[in-house]
Order: sequence, then C-alpha cells, then structure tokens
Amino acid sequence: MRSAPIAVFFALKNESGYFEDRLENAEHLHGHGFRLVSGSLNGQEFLSIVTGMGIRNAQSVMETVCRSHQPRLVISSGFAGGLDPALPKGGLFLADEILPAAELVGEKLEGKLSENGAFLEGFRRSEKELLSVSLRLIAEDIPKELRSKCRVGGRLLTVSSAVGDPKDKRELAFGYRAQVVDMESWAAARVCREMGLPFLSLRAVSDTADETLPRDVQKLVRQKSAASRAGAALQLLFQRPGSFKDLYRLYDSSVECALNLADFLEAFSRMEKLRFLSENFFPPQESAKLLR
Repeated sequence: MRSAPIAVFFALKNESGYFEDRLENAEHLHGHGFRLVSGSLNGQEFLSIVTGMGIRNAQSVMETVCRSHQPRLVISSGFAGGLDPALPKGGLFLADEILPAAELVGEKLEGKLSENGAFLEGFRRSEKELLSVSLRLIAEDIPKELRSKCRVGGRLLTVSSAVGDPKDKRELAFGYRAQVVDMESWAAARVCREMGLPFLSLRAVSDTADETLPRDVQKLVRQKSAASRAGAALQLLFQRPGSFKDLYRLYDSSVECALNLADFLEAFSRMEKLRFLSENFFPPQESAKLLR
C-alpha cells in the first residue's frame, strides 16, 4: 500500500522545475488552472503543484488538491523577498511564524504599526514550540553545505502584491518585525489549519532587502506561462533596452533559488526523522485579533 504523499506547492514553474526534474516515475497532470506532477524521491511519494501567484490561487488549488489527495504533509515552497538585510540572495528560510499583511484582512494602517509587533500572533504558544522543535530536528539532518544557507525560525509576512522597493521593504520589516515577504504562505497555512494538515513553509530569498525590483520586471514575473514570460521579456527589451541586466539578474537569481529549494527538498526526503516530523508538525493559526 502506497503511503500518503508529501504535497509541495509552488506559485510558478520556474520555482518548481529543478525539484520536479529529480522525481522518479513522474506523471504530469493538469487541473483547472493548475498543474501537478507526482513522483517519488528516495522512497518518498511527492506531489509538486504549481498554483499561480497570490493568495486566491494558492487557497483554491490547495483546497482542491488536499481534499483529493489527502497529503501527510504540506510544504509551501518557492521564492520570497528579503526584509532582513542579513539574509543573502539564495538563502533558505524556514518560518515558525506566518502572518498576513493588514490589507489581506481588511485593516487600514495608520502611523506606526506597532512598537514591538505584539498585535501579531501566528501560532498558539504550544504549536509554535512544537514547530520550533521540528525545525531544529530538520536543521540537524540537513547536510552541512546546505545548512549554512538556511535560516531556521523567524517571521514570514504574506502580502497582496510584489514588493520591489527597498523603502517599502524597510517599512514592512519595521512594522511587522518580519524577515521575509511572499504572496502565498499565509493562505497555505490557513488552509492547512482548517483541514488539520501538517504544514511547513520553505522559501528561498530571490531579492535581498536592499535590492530594487523594477516595476516592469515585476510585471514579467507575474506571467503565468513560459510563453507569456518570453513575450513579456521581448516587449520589455524593446521598450527599455537597458533592462537586459535586470532580466539576467532575475534569471540568475531564480536559477540559484530553485536549485537551493530542490537541494533542500531532496535532503529532506532522505531524513530518517521524516515520519516523526510529518506526524508532529502543527500548522499556524490565523490571528484572531489583528491591530487591536
């Protein structure tokens, strides 16, 4: 009897590609608005799912896949923007707090968000302690050359749109006391909490805290297919020939991040503690009170 799979969710194909290349006996399926690859790695059954960007896509696809496949562990993976200047490009981040930006829960921000971030609570205390233990156990089994790239524990903030301006990144870092920012993890965590599924967030830093991501490049990143990204890139080069450096930097960063994610997931699949971890992860809880 085959064991329940580990489901790994990505927003884009360029995040998942190197991991999917390593899956054995891979089968490719297409659902309504998403793609799924099933296969095995070091004796572990995996699903790799590309949802599209943003919380709506992440939530809708996760609910569909998790109901039909009943995974034993859900991993929300992909790229994230760095808010902490100490996080290097390509570095891996395993969060033990996942929080929504105020606009995702209908709040308006006025003045300082908080002096100490106390209004935000991503976990019940007992759940955070259990997840922190699980993350430490993971860190112990990660190969030394990969361990140096990992930040284990910290706060991830989910927002509704890409953040490419260093000034905006500094404001988010100060206001939410977060180390990285993405557009999907909070939705993924919320689905897992509602469905009672074990959960892990794994992110690679694609742009650092002091790095600017031009708006036209952000538009390219949002394209859903390789063909549409290629078309957007050609249009960008025509409109702004100097964008070649930005595009090459984006490509180089995405390759490094995707390879690091694949290396981590492959190392994760070999862990002897995997069964214990998949039975003892606790997903984050959505904050009951925000900005009160």
